[in-house]
Amino acid sequence: MRDGRRGIFVSACTKRGHASRHNRCESHPVMTSMQNILVATDFGDASTRALEVAAEIANRFGAKLTIVHAIEELSYTGSCAVAPEIRRSAAFRLAEAVKHARRQVPALEAVVREGFAWNEIVGVAKEICADLVVVGSKGRGDDSRLLIGSVAEKVVRLCASPVLTVHAWRFENRTQAARELAELVLRSEERSPDIVAISRGAAVVAAEVAEVFGVLPHVLLTRALERDGCVLGAVCEDGTVHFNDAEGEKSAGHRDEADAGCAREELIEEARRLRIRRWPKDGGCKTVVLVSDGIVEAAPIIVAAKALRRMGSRRIVAAAPVAALAAREALNKVVDAVVVVQMVEDGVPLGHVYRDLSALNDRTLIERLATAAQWAQAVEKQV
Repeated sequence: MRDGRRGIFVSACTKRGHASRHNRCESHPVMTSMQNILVATDFGDASTRALEVAAEIANRFGAKLTIVHAIEELSYTGSCAVAPEIRRSAAFRLAEAVKHARRQVPALEAVVREGFAWNEIVGVAKEICADLVVVGSKGRGDDSRLLIGSVAEKVVRLCASPVLTVHAWRFENRTQAARELAELVLRSEERSPDIVAISRGAAVVAAEVAEVFGVLPHVLLTRALERDGCVLGAVCEDGTVHFNDAEGEKSAGHRDEADAGCAREELIEEARRLRIRRWPKDGGCKTVVLVSDGIVEAAPIIVAAKALRRMGSRRIVAAAPVAALAAREALNKVVDAVVVVQMVEDGVPLGHVYRDLSALNDRTLIERLATAAQWAQAVEKQV
């Protein structure tokens, strides 16, 4: 579910479905009529977002909102007593959460339980006959089973009510994400690579990575080719075209070729307008790090890699702050290495990952690239 006002993104899961579905609130079957909504909180970032989402849904449907917090001290110590200070801390933080949520939802109740979080959430949902349960997900790792988080995963499997899992933003903005990515690339095996961005948003990330290596960032713009909401492939500004399957490449018709041609002309115009350093035609044999601000679809990186191979680049590394599981698997067959800070579920838009994904204006991008260029020149003088 995506809310354009805040970039809210959630994964809707039912007891029978382990795979997430991404739909707008108005179209999801559980969103037609609601009286009781339960949201779980452990006061972390994911729970904070889950509470925001639950409050908006409750406000929209005029439903009652119940906030539950489970104190798990009992589970870990095996003791029947929970320290008084832990109870006081939980009560205070829950009261603060209630105060914030009550601005949107007048009908609100808070519940504190002691025991395993997933068990208490499922129990309260049953007691109040919840029409919807909202939980924050803190999943991490490359394994799709770990992306949802252990507590959320158990609630999805065991709760009789529909469950909505909500992820916290992973990065504040592209700059923060770029710095984390730059550290990873720096610790990798790559030595003196060329840094090449594949889009406007990627240029901000590439500038940070380039600064770490003390080199000038380049841009080789690519664009996904879409039809009816589906990504068919991508085109690179040098004219290279990639389709997601071999059959599509063989059967590309005049319409596909025309779309690719128009996209290429737009890319060239965009690069000219931004006055950014275009990738040289003689790519040479150096290692190239292809940078994206998020690899949701593999096609834009693949088409850039194909273009660089034709120019003579021997080693190509794909790098991004985030990447979808399926996209990474596809890239593994095309590039020599993939460097990613955070894996996300397939179909997750970048608005799910970045708190601030505001559009980049030309001046901001030019200034950011100019800063990277100045840094590289300063490093070159020192050497």
